[in-house]
Parts: sequence; structure tokens; C-alpha cells
Amino acid sequence: NLIRADKTDTAKTSLRLKRKRAAWDDDIRMKMLGIHPL
Repeated sequence: NLIRADKTDTAKTSLRLKRKRAAWDDDIRMKMLGIHPL
């Protein structure tokens, strides 16, 4: 699971909240997936 393996979030956050943040924020989703904007 990509969200569980994500270590970019230094705060101790629940998986539910991480999923919601990734759905709401494109920058967070890109950081989790390891995608860098050009």
C-alpha cells in the first residue's frame, strides 16, 4: 500500500486522513507517488 509506505509525512497521521489529504491535494499525492513536476 503506497499510503502506508509513505514516510514523507513526519506527523503521526492515520491512514484515513492520509488518504483524504492525497485525494484533496495534488502536491501531496505527487509527493507520495514520487512524481516531480517539470
